[in-house]
Amino acid sequence: MPAFFNVDHKMLAMTTLAATASLAVYSLYRLRTLKRKLAARDEDVYGTGVSLSEYLMSHYGSASEIMAFSFQPSRSDVDIPKRCSELCIKHTDLKVQQ
Repeated sequence: MPAFFNVDHKMLAMTTLAATASLAVYSLYRLRTLKRKLAARDEDVYGTGVSLSEYLMSHYGSASEIMAFSFQPSRSDVDIPKRCSELCIKHTDLKVQQ
């Protein structure tokens, strides 16, 4: 094969092919890694049954279920949804009709 500027064309073609293939492999690796990270980020926070049960118990469980021991904080610290709604009603001008 003829040489151009004292460079063999086979050597130039093989070097270009190796560089292109390396870039393609690296790009594919980065794409798959990014997809994996995005999929992990979008997972549900309460995906496991245990996490969901603990969340529901802390927000909607009775005081005796949540605080089974005497050394825990006050039992008035439970019933979060009710306390939040009472606080909202307290700070609004709307009067709730019963």
